[in-house]
Amino acid sequence: EDKISVVEFGANIDDIESQQNNKDNKCLNVLFLGVEWVRKGGDIAVECVKTLNKLGIKSALYVVGTDTPKEYLGYDFIHSIGFLNKNKESEYKQLREIISNSDVLLLPTKAECAGVAFSEASAYGLPIFTYDTGGIPNYVVNGKSGYRLALSADGNDFANKIKECIDRDEIPVLKKGCKNIYNEKLNWNVWTDKVKIIIDNCLK
Repeated sequence: EDKISVVEFGANIDDIESQQNNKDNKCLNVLFLGVEWVRKGGDIAVECVKTLNKLGIKSALYVVGTDTPKEYLGYDFIHSIGFLNKNKESEYKQLREIISNSDVLLLPTKAECAGVAFSEASAYGLPIFTYDTGGIPNYVVNGKSGYRLALSADGNDFANKIKECIDRDEIPVLKKGCKNIYNEKLNWNVWTDKVKIIIDNCLK
C-alpha cells in the first residue's frame, strides 16, 4: 500500500470561464456528459429530469458525447447534441458554451475509474450528482461539490436529491465547492506537481 499513489486527472478543457451571471434561471439546465449511454446511466438521467419537471422544476437535459436512443427523441425536454470533437475548434467552442450554460452535471454512471467529466464540471462550477462507486469519491465530495448516491438509487431518487439541494438553496454552495476542488486537485498543474514529487521520491 505504501507504494501506491493516487493522482486525479485534470480537466481537458482550456480557457475555462466562470459561470455566466446573466443566465436565464427559469430553467434548470442538466448536463449529461458521457460517451456510453448505458454505462453512464442515460436512462436514469432521462427519468431524473422527467421527474424534476413533474415536481414543478422546469428542467432540460443536454446529452453530450453520445447519441440519444430513438425512444427518447420525442421528449421535448431533451436536447440531443451528440459527440463533440475537441480537436475541431467549432465543436470545442460549442462544448465549452454548453458546459458554461449548464447548472448541474448528472452522470449516474455505475462503472467508473476516473471520469474527466467530473474535473471539467468542477472547473466550471457545476454541482455533480452521480453514484458512489469506483474512483468517483476522489472527484466528488458529498456536500461540497455534489452528491454520490447509493447504487440502488433510481432517477426519482436523483431528482429528489437535486430538488432538495434547490429547496435548501445549496446549489450556490456546491458551485463554490466545485471550483475549490478543481483548484485544489482537479487540474493538470497540480497533477504535474504531484507526479514530480512522486518521481523525485522514487529517485532518492
